[in-house]
Amino acid sequence: MLNLSDEYDQYAREQRSLDRKQRGSANWEEHRQKVARAKRRVRWKVLDFQHKLSTWLVREYDVVAVEDLDMKPMFETSQLAKNKQTQRRRFLDLLKYKGDLHGTHFVRINACGTTKECTKCGVETSKPP
Repeated sequence: MLNLSDEYDQYAREQRSLDRKQRGSANWEEHRQKVARAKRRVRWKVLDFQHKLSTWLVREYDVVAVEDLDMKPMFETSQLAKNKQTQRRRFLDLLKYKGDLHGTHFVRINACGTTKECTKCGVETSKPP
């Protein structure tokens, strides 16, 4: 699994350092570039992980099925909702693209009622609200 805690700590340190500089000064510009570099490093690691995971999935399996969930309620409480939504969409796009490339079927499944079905026998069970 991807662990970015060190990278996020470095990014936070650089951001705090930038906040202490006077805006527009040469020192501020230097630290602004350090903050951008730290943020870019995190973004590259996430993208690299997504590429490797999607490649592994399409090489390992003949069919990759993804539940087409309503993500709005999941992202309403998050402060990083736009970032998470972008990453999810990018990952699904990578899966579809690499599935076509490697001959793996990529399917989006309607989420309606899927959590009520038993995974072993397929019988629907009622769940409390």
